[in-house]
Amino acid sequence: MTPRFIDETLHHFQWAADLVKRHGEQSVEVLAASMGRGQYRKNECLDGFIRHVADGHKDTFEDYLQLCVGDLDFNGIRAKAADLGIRFLPMGSLTKDNPEFYIVRDESEAFINSSASEIPDFYKSETRMRAESEV
Repeated sequence: MTPRFIDETLHHFQWAADLVKRHGEQSVEVLAASMGRGQYRKNECLDGFIRHVADGHKDTFEDYLQLCVGDLDFNGIRAKAADLGIRFLPMGSLTKDNPEFYIVRDESEAFINSSASEIPDFYKSETRMRAESEV
């Protein structure tokens, strides 16, 4: 997991948390955002929460955040990932003595971009594609 991937994860969970705070976890707005309906693009964090509750869990959205990412900040996500056995990889260690890194990353990003464009109503930001290509 790279710093950019953590930042992207934080961005999506923070956006979801803000929407839940504004409208409530059982609101039509949250449901619409979880499915990518109305004015929203699909938010996987909210989709995961709704599926979690539908599976019979009684957790609040705050409980779900703790379960998934821990504290809603960079270090919290990094610590939660470590608890799950996911290693943090600073960019320096990935690029040091590895001149091919940027070539592979750019090729991966191009593949992610072309794959995403083939799916109707599916959107990935440039930042998200770059973060995913570094993983």
